[in-house]
Amino acid sequence: MTLNANPDRQPAPPGTRFARLAWILLDWAGSAFSTVLITLVVAYVEKVVFAAGGWGVPAGVIWAWTLAAAMLVSAVLAPWAAAWADRRHAHQRALVASTLAGAGGLVALAAAPSSAGPAVVMAIIAASVGFDLAQVFTGSLLPRIAGDRDADRLSAYGFAAGSAGGATALVQAGYETLVEAGYAPEMAYFECLHELKLIVDLMYEGGIANMRYSISNTAEYGDFTRGPRIITEQTKVEMKKILTEIQTGQFAKEFILENRADAPTLKAMRRIGQAHSIETVGSKLRGMMPWIKANQLVDRSRN
Repeated sequence: MTLNANPDRQPAPPGTRFARLAWILLDWAGSAFSTVLITLVVAYVEKVVFAAGGWGVPAGVIWAWTLAAAMLVSAVLAPWAAAWADRRHAHQRALVASTLAGAGGLVALAAAPSSAGPAVVMAIIAASVGFDLAQVFTGSLLPRIAGDRDADRLSAYGFAAGSAGGATALVQAGYETLVEAGYAPEMAYFECLHELKLIVDLMYEGGIANMRYSISNTAEYGDFTRGPRIITEQTKVEMKKILTEIQTGQFAKEFILENRADAPTLKAMRRIGQAHSIETVGSKLRGMMPWIKANQLVDRSRN
C-alpha cells in the first residue's frame, strides 16, 4: 500500500503512457512555435517582406505591431474561449480547433508571397492566436492526464522539450543580446531568465546529463556546440585568477577596504543592477504570476 504524505494531493488518475506522451508533444509544439516565431519568422518579416520598409515605418516597428496585435487578440479571446470550454466540457474540442487555427495560419503564411505584406502579417497573427489558445487548453487538460501529484513533473518534461537549454548561457547578456536585436523585452525575459529555473531544476535532480536528456535534440546540440563559444578557455583563465585572489587574501582585503569606505562601489553596482531593463520587465511579468509570490523564498520585510 502506498501512502500519500499530503492528503490534499490526489493521486494521478488512470491514464495511458500515450496520453502523457501526447500531452508532452502538444506542450513542446507550443514552445517550439514561440521559438521559431522569435528566431526565424521575425527575420523573414524584417529582412524579406518589409526589407525596404513599409507603411511608412521601419520593419522592426511592423513586427512589434504584429506581435502586439496577436497578444491583444489572444488576451480578448482566451477568457471567453476558456469559459465556453468549461461550460460545455469541451476542452479537447477547443484544443483541436485552436491548434487547427494555428496550423491554418502557418499554411497561409507559407502560401502568401513575400510581396503581400498585409497577408503575411494577418497569417502570423492568426497562427500566434491559434497556438496561444492551444497552450491554454493544453494546460487545462493536464490535471485529467496526470492528476495533482504528477502534474508538475509532467509539465516540467513538456516545458523542457521546447526550451532552449540555455543553462550555460549568461542570463543578462543573453537578454541584452535579444533586446538589442529587436526582440520584445518580455520575450527576452522569458527566454533568458524565466525558463532558467526549469533548467536548473533538471540539473539539480539528475545532473547536466539529465537536463540534456530532458530537452530537445536541437537544444542539446546547441548546448554542446554553442556553449563553448560563450564560456571559452579565456573564461577559465579568469576563473583561475579569481581563485588565486581568494586564496591569497587579495579579495578579502579589497572587500574590507570597500566596507570601511561605506561600500560605495557595491551600492553603486546595486543601483545599476536594479535599474536594468531585465529587472523592471521581470517585476511587471512576475506581478501577473501570483503563484510565484505565494511561494517566494525571500521576504525583504524580514531579512
